Amino acid sequence: MGNILEKLRICSLPGFISFIHDSMPIKKDPTLVVTNMRFGTIPVRLFQPKAVSSNLHRGIIFFHGGGTIFGSLVGYRKLPVCHHPATFKDCLNATILFLKALETYEVDPSRVVLFGESFGGWIAASITQIL
Repeated sequence: MGNILEKLRICSLPGFISFIHDSMPIKKDPTLVVTNMRFGTIPVRLFQPKAVSSNLHRGIIFFHGGGTIFGSLVGYRKLPVCHHPATFKDCLNATILFLKALETYEVDPSRVVLFGESFGGWIAASITQIL
């Protein structure tokens, strides 16, 4: 279908695949509260435990893979519409905004980790080096 739409110049194949991927429902976990929100202009998805705790939580910042074309947990600008360093700047800005708001999310500053898969791993390593 994506190839047909691309040949008809309706949308690109990566655009079609992103649309399908972003339309997939999120698997529900009864122990989590999932919130779609923005850190500045960057759409992000926040996962928080439902259980109340007297202790501060761990903070995990995850950058999805997909070669800057696919994926949607962090809504950074992607190819082919935007090019480097737009993606990197979006992820860096979202990380900084999250780190500045750790108290709001009841996250222990000494227990924050950045990680990702594939391209997201490169983003996590680069941001870790910068910060």
